[in-house]
Amino acid sequence: MIGTDSLGSSANILNLLSAKQQVISENLANMHTPGYKKKNINFSQVLANGNNSLETKLSQKLGPSPISVTESGEVAPADELMEMQKVQLYYTVATRQMTSVIQQLKQVAQAGR
Repeated sequence: MIGTDSLGSSANILNLLSAKQQVISENLANMHTPGYKKKNINFSQVLANGNNSLETKLSQKLGPSPISVTESGEVAPADELMEMQKVQLYYTVATRQMTSVIQQLKQVAQAGR
């Protein structure tokens, strides 16, 4: 049965992906700022504690450590844009999963009337 854990899990994934997208945007916006170092956000350990396949797949793709922002080197615009596209695809999958969970909750609520 679908419960609030599924809904909370989906919301957590969307929030994490949004944070990743924000860091990428900051990198692109500041790539010509003297002394600016590329930032990266990793949160795979948070996702690895999850209990669904999407969380497991994302944890394998997005990095080795819990939520943390690290700084390193220069910003490569092509790499940042590629990463942004990947995150957008993950976000699309996560929103579809959340929609599915909401639909299932809606069906359960209607059946209980």
